[in-house]
Amino acid sequence: MFTGKNYRGHKYWARLVYLLLGLLISAGILETGCSRPGPFVKIHRLFVGKKWTDEVEGVVPPSKKIEEIRQLGRQMASASSDRRSVIAQQLLAMYQAEEDPNLRWAIFQAFGDGRSPQAYALVELALADPDPDLRVAACRRLGRWGGPEAAERLSRVLSTEKSAAVRIAAIRALGDSRHPHAIAALAAVLEERDPAFQFEAMVALKKLTGQDLGLNAEKWRQYVRSLWAMGEEATLAGREAPSTSR
Repeated sequence: MFTGKNYRGHKYWARLVYLLLGLLISAGILETGCSRPGPFVKIHRLFVGKKWTDEVEGVVPPSKKIEEIRQLGRQMASASSDRRSVIAQQLLAMYQAEEDPNLRWAIFQAFGDGRSPQAYALVELALADPDPDLRVAACRRLGRWGGPEAAERLSRVLSTEKSAAVRIAAIRALGDSRHPHAIAALAAVLEERDPAFQFEAMVALKKLTGQDLGLNAEKWRQYVRSLWAMGEEATLAGREAPSTSR
């Protein structure tokens, strides 16, 4: 039998429970017979009731776009010259219109190291990309291509680029370029105060010239000046210096 005190306590808790239920229902957290599913129910259905997916109605998911890009790259690699040009132009247009850096990276990879007017245009776009990783990749590709055009373009990158990672990539690519046009740009780096850049320039000059003057920046400066004085830097053209492992 309830006493007056116990009765008042039970009545208090009953009112509190009813108030809490009313708040939960009004907030939509609990379902009622005529209300829409609350957020807890929706979360359960999203993660438990069905498999997770990145697909949104009317929108192509990034994973599917990347697979389409890779497929175009595979087609381009085995296509005829005319067909390859068409696919390359299509990928180039996609790169220019794409805002997602991951998709731009996929397009850059789809091109591979093959040379074509579209490939050179893509590298130019990548060198101006806001994503420094793409600018680094563009420098490396130019280094693998080599030749005077690559050396001259990499030299311009060194004179304008602010990112240390991209500048180091350009220095290393100049060492891979196998062309004397790279010497002047590397010599300019030797005049910089940053020892990290000086180190990379000396390693690149060793790869480019086949000389081994150690890590003495002054000796490398003297060597470069002697080449210019004798006009012998041109003799490096057409001669592939022995490669050194990094």
